[in-house]
Amino acid sequence: MPKITKAFNVVINGAAGQIAYALIPLFCNGLIFGPDVRVNLKLLEIPRAAKKLTGTIMEIKDGAFPNLNSVKMSLSSKDGLKDADVCVFIASYPHKEGMERADLLRENAKIYKQIALDLNRYAHRNCKIVVVANPVNSLTSIMARYDPKKKKKNFTALS
Repeated sequence: MPKITKAFNVVINGAAGQIAYALIPLFCNGLIFGPDVRVNLKLLEIPRAAKKLTGTIMEIKDGAFPNLNSVKMSLSSKDGLKDADVCVFIASYPHKEGMERADLLRENAKIYKQIALDLNRYAHRNCKIVVVANPVNSLTSIMARYDPKKKKKNFTALS
C-alpha cells in the first residue's frame, strides 16, 4: 500500500445524481489524484435531494474505498465550499418544457454567479474548478468572472 502523502478536500455538487454516482468512486479509489492521496469528500446538494444523497453516502461508506478519508453531506455553499481544494460542478437548473436556451442560461447564470461568489469567499485560493453543467462554457466563464481570487487557469469546462 502506498504511503499517503497528502489529502484533498473535494466538493461535488449535484452529488445525488447519476453522473456524480459514477464519478465518486474514481476519486475514492485513487484514480484521479493517485494512490498516495486521500480524499475528503464534501457532497453538495439541494435540500430536496438530501434523502437520496444520504443513500449514496451509505453506499460510499460501505465501499471501503482505500483513498477515502471522509465523506460529508452539505446543503449549503458556505459549508460545502469551505476549504475546498477541488470542485466539480455537475448540477444545473433543469431544462423545462417551453424554455428557450436563453431562459435556461439566465436561470443557470444566477445560480453559478452565486456559487462563484461563495467559492471566492470560502474555497482555497488555488482551488481547481471543473464545470460539467450545461451550458458548460458559459457557466465556466461566469464563474471565472465572479471569483477574482482564483487564477483563470484554475477553471476548466468539461464537455
